[in-house]
Amino acid sequence: MGKNLIPAYEPGTKVRLVKRRKEYAQAVGTNAKMQGWLGKTVTIIRVHRDTNGVPYYIVKENNWLWDNSLIEDTFTEFVCESSEEELTAASFGRFFTHFTVKD
Repeated sequence: MGKNLIPAYEPGTKVRLVKRRKEYAQAVGTNAKMQGWLGKTVTIIRVHRDTNGVPYYIVKENNWLWDNSLIEDTFTEFVCESSEEELTAASFGRFFTHFTVKD
């Protein structure tokens, strides 16, 4: 996977921090003081990438760095409003692992 192919949230996006860290996409370390933020909603203001291309974020609400392993996953589901739209893995660059067609 290329260095910039890992999906990243855009600045201005509000995300909910996980209650328990996920095993993948870890770009930043954590400490005990960050625990109080887990489960809360924050606003991304800046996106950076580590040397492997894994995104990490600066948020408006605190001074900690956060990565995708600490954010509730919204990249795993895509809802298609029309069954006529083509759903191929290539058209989404493998960013989505589950597709749902809404009738």
